Amino acid sequence: MIRFILYLILFYLIYRLVKKVMVFFSASSSKVENSSTKKERTFDPKNIEDIDYEEIKRKK
Repeated sequence: MIRFILYLILFYLIYRLVKKVMVFFSASSSKVENSSTKKERTFDPKNIEDIDYEEIKRKK
């Protein structure tokens, strides 16, 4: 019985390791150099809104 539990734990650890390796290789193969799709947002100080805070009264 203990051997069966140890085999299950070993199988689970190997499964997790293989899964991480597969994700690593699939992510690195689909990555293309110098292809940035992120669009930089320009900072516009006119779009800043001030917030009115209310003082919270604490009970003593």
